[in-house]
Amino acid sequence: MLALVAGQDVEPVEGSDGTDGHWRIAQKVAPDRVISTVDPDARHAHKTVHRRQDGFKAHLAIEPDTGIITDCTLTKAGGSDNHEAVIGLALLDDEPSPVRVLGDSAYGTGATRAALAEAKHTAIIKPIPLRAPIPGGFTTDDFTIDFEARTVTCPANHTLPIPPSGGVGFKTRCRSCPLASQCTTAVTGRKLTLSEYEPLQRAARSQARDPNGKPSTANTGPWSNGPSPGLPATTAKSATAASPATTTGCITAAPRSTYVDSSPWA
Repeated sequence: MLALVAGQDVEPVEGSDGTDGHWRIAQKVAPDRVISTVDPDARHAHKTVHRRQDGFKAHLAIEPDTGIITDCTLTKAGGSDNHEAVIGLALLDDEPSPVRVLGDSAYGTGATRAALAEAKHTAIIKPIPLRAPIPGGFTTDDFTIDFEARTVTCPANHTLPIPPSGGVGFKTRCRSCPLASQCTTAVTGRKLTLSEYEPLQRAARSQARDPNGKPSTANTGPWSNGPSPGLPATTAKSATAASPATTTGCITAAPRSTYVDSSPWA
């Protein structure tokens, strides 16, 4: 175990296979990095470039109006199987009826939105932010997509078919395009990669931009959750929808709300 933990942080120097004893500190993080010789399940993970966590991750499902934790689980800090969206769905498995699911963009993957829709849940989840290749330039949402005809039209009105792979390259059309400086710096032109979940993702982004489409706090007011004894603190990142939520001992109002969150657990 000690060799495994130490070995993750080094790599052979250039031109060596390591058998000659020439090693250097690795300038990368090993996949599924083990961080402890006494707890082999503890992991190292980066939530963002600047935010890291060691150990484990606590996942919570919370009834937002009451702050009651309806389900929870503990996973390794890293690994695709322990992603917030994957575990968040599992926390909803025991819900007896459809609920409104509130969460931040970590839960906004296309696969998660599709699974929530299939289960008749209502997703009130912050969309994953789009990044333009050029600051202030065109994002995917500036391209017009006809999902039935499977075509995409760029801001300069060039229309291309969407192949089965979902990869659309405008290539030479970008070379003489007057809008290229706002779209791409790539020599091969702008390229879009559209997944099967693009309609769901685009609809979510559109709803988030629409003031009339955002959750209302008119009847319930804003809410937040403080730390529970022995559990990591969580803070709600959006508001409940207008209809009342379910609390113990009262008549159920459909659909009620559930907030999903995750916190580092060292």
